[in-house]
Amino acid sequence: MKFRKYIIIVTLGILIFFVLSFINGFAGNPVSKLLVNQAAQKYVEEHYADFDLTMNKAVYNFKDGKYHVNVKSKTSIDTHFSIAFSGTGKFIDDEYNELVLSKWNTGQRIDDAYRKLADTVLESEDFPYDSDIAFGEMLDKGISTDDLEIDKKYDIKELAKEKGHIVLYVYSNTLDVPTLTQTLLDVKKLFDAKDVPFNMIDLTLQLPRTEERKTNDSIITLDFLYQDIYADGLQGRVQNNVDKTKAYYQELDKEKNAEMEK
Repeated sequence: MKFRKYIIIVTLGILIFFVLSFINGFAGNPVSKLLVNQAAQKYVEEHYADFDLTMNKAVYNFKDGKYHVNVKSKTSIDTHFSIAFSGTGKFIDDEYNELVLSKWNTGQRIDDAYRKLADTVLESEDFPYDSDIAFGEMLDKGISTDDLEIDKKYDIKELAKEKGHIVLYVYSNTLDVPTLTQTLLDVKKLFDAKDVPFNMIDLTLQLPRTEERKTNDSIITLDFLYQDIYADGLQGRVQNNVDKTKAYYQELDKEKNAEMEK
């Protein structure tokens, strides 16, 4: 009887050990978090004493095996970054240079603001198109972070006139230049009606995907300038863009195939 009780206790102990090990593997352990919180406090006091930072509690990232403490400034909207430590509280690195001084955070702030502005059109109840990809951006083909100023307040609408980029995929049963031309005109009207500027648009018409018809067929125009979207002669400009876009993708495919053959 005692032996059976002993076996049960040992089995439970082993089970608890493996459960805790599993949990620690994904969430970290409380002792390490305590050590990291203390180390982070000391690190911030030594390196960022003048930044007036607030700190979150340590969080374990099982993907990189590090404990991260997120910090942000009470006065600087673009000053927020992560500091990484080992489970013993040893400093590994921080992202101040990578995120703040590089102006990545500044660029993301502007990009997020424009995305939300574009969503007032693309995600509105009266948006007439069925689309699986629709968003506005400024960083990809617009703004260079070198031109930005940390913490500067930007007029997003004014900036969008030169840097705003719309990406829109529309389901359509007709894939031709006249339909693409009319869609461009209609989309421009929708953005104008809600006073959401943009500088260029990538517009793709693609066949609806169904269980019976799964296809990647599409007609695409890339980097079509807002200033070129007007009725007079538009179909010719769209055709020219479609031809250039097709040639661009064909060249990419050639390069990819050539790379694969090496």
